[in-house]
Amino acid sequence: MPLRGKPGRRPPDMTPTRQIYKQPQAEQDLLDIWHYSAQHWGAAKADDYLDELLAVLQKIAEQPAAYPLQMQYSPPVRFAVCNRHLLITTTDATRVTLIRVLHQRMDVNPDTWDERH
Repeated sequence: MPLRGKPGRRPPDMTPTRQIYKQPQAEQDLLDIWHYSAQHWGAAKADDYLDELLAVLQKIAEQPAAYPLQMQYSPPVRFAVCNRHLLITTTDATRVTLIRVLHQRMDVNPDTWDERH
């Protein structure tokens, strides 16, 4: 017997992925991470690490609920860890906004998050 859902509803695995938007400061964070990595471990490793960071961002776009909302911030944000970096994002029904990418030693301070969504 086939499963029947409500008309117009898609199964969870068929939900379109949210668009990914990177705020200017987040773009700069990614560039800085790439340059630092390239200087210390070479361009190939820097490329690989950037790919890892972007893969985590894609996972957030696909399944934001896997990354709990941090309600103590305004607006609420989602954190995702990738190796030694923390991706800070906001999400809505249609997009994920990357606010910052901070090293684990950096202070998670909303006052430094430019152009908050």
